[in-house]
Amino acid sequence: MYVNDEKTRSFIGLNVTGPGCAQLILLIKAVDAVMKSFAFPIFYEDPKPHVTVAWMLGDVTRQGSYQRIPLDETLSFTINEVQCRIGKYNFTFALKNS
Repeated sequence: MYVNDEKTRSFIGLNVTGPGCAQLILLIKAVDAVMKSFAFPIFYEDPKPHVTVAWMLGDVTRQGSYQRIPLDETLSFTINEVQCRIGKYNFTFALKNS
């Protein structure tokens, strides 16, 4: 479970793990560099890549009405690029083929 900083929404997320996680963090850091160049704050000093699959209003973590469920299956998906728009400027960050 993730909760936004304002505590107005809770998110059910799947953590990203494995070798792709390091590459995703590199993309996040590239977006952070652009954010800094426009004097915007970065999202998180220590990013925890995840995929949001559902959200709900409020902070449900305070209610204790949720439970962590480990997945027996491995989900796989490919991210080739991340796009970031700041004002009228568009930025695309692509993973280098290794």
